[in-house]
Amino acid sequence: MSMGEEEQAKLRALRYDLRANHQNFFDKVSWILFRHDPIGIASKAEGGAADEYDAEVGTLIPRLQDASSPAELRRIVWEEFLRWFGDPRITGPEAKYGVIAHEIWEAWKNYQLANPHMDLRSNNPE
Repeated sequence: MSMGEEEQAKLRALRYDLRANHQNFFDKVSWILFRHDPIGIASKAEGGAADEYDAEVGTLIPRLQDASSPAELRRIVWEEFLRWFGDPRITGPEAKYGVIAHEIWEAWKNYQLANPHMDLRSNNPE
């Protein structure tokens, strides 16, 4: 289930817009993933690059509005990792993403309180 170059280019452009419009939140979610490193790639990145999971953050954040609970968010996080890595042997089981989903959920709820009228799907600025 590999993404083609055209889809990757489109997602990259959307990610740049999302980061530009919601930089603090984007960076917080990226940091959560980097800290937990569910795939084990951040520690192997040159210099421990904190942006190692930015691609996943770019497709995860627009889907946050679909989650009504940390459990639903856990499923969404796992689906996005499966989308990017394409193999459940790499991503591991959905249950592995529980703590990550809880931390993202807390950050998301705080972000919503501070920015009640934003829409992450349309990439509107804060």
